[in-house]
Amino acid sequence: MKKCLFPFLFLLFAVTTQAQRDDNRKARRAALAQNVSPENLASLQAKKLTLALDLSDQQQNQLQEVLLQAATQKQNARANRNENRPDSRQERLALAEARMDDMIATKRAIKEILNAEQYEKFEKMKIKRQRNKMEQAEKPRRGK
Repeated sequence: MKKCLFPFLFLLFAVTTQAQRDDNRKARRAALAQNVSPENLASLQAKKLTLALDLSDQQQNQLQEVLLQAATQKQNARANRNENRPDSRQERLALAEARMDDMIATKRAIKEILNAEQYEKFEKMKIKRQRNKMEQAEKPRRGK
């Protein structure tokens, strides 16, 4: 009996601590996302893309302006999400359509800034990022 009890207690302790770590991580990431200003976020994204795509200073500045506009729109939408919750299906559809229009405008602006080779690499990076998010969402969580 004692031989079975110790491994069971150890397993229970490990599962409990892992669940607490996941909850803490989610809370920290949510707090961090709320505290980052759109200017800082756009600057950081532009610098990351500058390193990855070897952008010129002019391209970096133009890209930072586009990313700042997108980040500001995203932050405003996040802030108004709870206040302006759409009731009907048409309102939700209109909101989704407006979001898609913003994404298309941002993509077109980025395409104008980057040359063909840079844009192709940018698209590959974006696809890879989306694939990683999908894989993380499908991966079973430990301790839940």
